[in-house]
Amino acid sequence: VTEKNETNNASTKNVEVLDDTGPADLVIHPDDITFLPAYGWHTANNNTKIIVKVTNNGTADAGSASNKFKVQLIVDDSTVENKTTWLMAKSYRYVTFECALTAGQHNIEVRLDPDNVTGDDHSNNNATKQLKVVSCRIFNTHHYGDISSYTGPLSGGSTVEMFDVTKLVPENTTVVDLLKSVAQVEPGGSTPVGSIDGLEEDDTTSYYWYPFVNGIPVRWTPGLNWSYQIKEGDV
Repeated sequence: VTEKNETNNASTKNVEVLDDTGPADLVIHPDDITFLPAYGWHTANNNTKIIVKVTNNGTADAGSASNKFKVQLIVDDSTVENKTTWLMAKSYRYVTFECALTAGQHNIEVRLDPDNVTGDDHSNNNATKQLKVVSCRIFNTHHYGDISSYTGPLSGGSTVEMFDVTKLVPENTTVVDLLKSVAQVEPGGSTPVGSIDGLEEDDTTSYYWYPFVNGIPVRWTPGLNWSYQIKEGDV
C-alpha cells in the first residue's frame, strides 16, 4: 500500500508478566467504605446501604468459588453480618450490606478474611469509618403546584404520584442520591435529573426539575451535579 507516511505503521509496548503463584493481598481503606440511603419507593426505608470495595492487589487469587473468604461488617463493636466472596488476582469487587441504624453517630468497621482463608498478609485487611445518620424530609411537586397525582403530556398521559417522605439517611448524602432512594430517576440531557417516576423534563417548553433545600434553590453546575449534602433536619 502506498502511503503518505510509512514511518508510523509499527508500535511497541512493554508488558510486565507477574508470577501467579502468590501471594494474594487483600486491601481495604476507609475511603473504600461508602454510605447511601436504602431504597424504598415513596416510603421511608430507614436502612443504610454500606458499600465496600474489596481489592486483591496480590498476584494470586484470594480464595476461590468453592473456598470463599468473609467480608465482616461490625457496627459499634458488634458484628452485624458476614458475607462471602473471592477475588481473582489484581481485581476488585463491591460488597453491599443493608442494615438498620438509628439516628446518631456510629462506628463502622469492615474486616476482610477474619478467618484467614486466603493466607495473605492481614496488616491491611481492616478499615474503620465514622457514620452519622440524620433525619430529613423529601417531597416532590411540579409546575402545576400541587402534590397530588399528575396525568398529562409530560408523563405520556400516565398517572404519576407525588410523594412526601421523612426518613433517616447518612449525613452528607447528596440531593440526587436522596431522590434516588425514594423514586425512579433517569438523567436528563443536560441535568442530573430528567425524569422522576416517568414525569419527564421537556426541553422544548423549558420544564426542568430543580431542587430546593430548606426553601432555597440549589444551583446545578456541570461536572458538580447537585452537590449539596444533606444535614440533620433538612427539607
